[in-house]
Amino acid sequence: MRDRIPSLRPGFCVVVVLLATLGCGDGPDTAPELSGLSLGMSYPDVASLAGGECDAIHDRGVRQLLWRYEDGSLVEATIHDGRLSGLEYDDGGEPRDRSVAAMRVRTSVQSDMSAPMLRELLGDHAVTYDDTSDRECLWSWSDGSLTAIFMRGGLERATWQPASDGPAQTLVAVDDPVPLLVRGLSSHRPSDRYRALHALEDADDSRIADALLELLGRETERGNRGRAVMLLARAGDVRAGDVLLRFLDERPLQREVIEALGMIGDARAEIRLEWTQENVEDAEMRREISRARRGIKRRTGRNASWERGR
Repeated sequence: MRDRIPSLRPGFCVVVVLLATLGCGDGPDTAPELSGLSLGMSYPDVASLAGGECDAIHDRGVRQLLWRYEDGSLVEATIHDGRLSGLEYDDGGEPRDRSVAAMRVRTSVQSDMSAPMLRELLGDHAVTYDDTSDRECLWSWSDGSLTAIFMRGGLERATWQPASDGPAQTLVAVDDPVPLLVRGLSSHRPSDRYRALHALEDADDSRIADALLELLGRETERGNRGRAVMLLARAGDVRAGDVLLRFLDERPLQREVIEALGMIGDARAEIRLEWTQENVEDAEMRREISRARRGIKRRTGRNASWERGR
């Protein structure tokens, strides 16, 4: 292996161990040059660098694959947990008796077919255009093996095990997990954002709060928004107050918004909640608002100040 540091993506920090022994052989069964591995690298890029598809140790999550053929036809496949879960084909928009895509799909494709079998049937030139899977992969050569772990479609860890039974050596590893944790918040899939929010539940870092505030400015899925709201409230991040006040104009009101304001809201939030309580018909929601208002008063000392001023 040439003594060079892999190119790194901005915002990521990795631990890279340079391996002088990799790629030392001249035969086709020896490992290729692997110093180009970097944190966050997609599976197709790693497979290209490694010289082919891996042997999957485990494969969980969703990937979207696309095959295009010279006659203009295409096949689009959804892979879930390593197996086929959906398949569509297009004849390219021109009248033809038998497009390549139609022939391949209609002849041998079976439901629940494994991803390697599907690639063997349709051809090993698919383009992965969406990948949110968690995978552990193995590439083996005569001089050793490479194990790679992908989280939500990006390389998180890569380890080289020499065939000589020497100690395993880390090629890529996470030194700073925060960028990986928050990356899923920008996904266009609500389910990916949900998974990312779930992963952030036990994390404690100011950058995570910044990412959650940014998410709340654009999140339209109420379940994800409620989870993000509670993460900020439990962290005591008062910056969320201004964002939460905007949500009081929505109907139906979201319980998590009311609860979070009770945890981090100020006197201004209590006044808005008072007005909201008077204009909400749902009795349970009025009780929820009342609890939130009491929480704000206890925390801000507003009750005590009001009593002294009587």
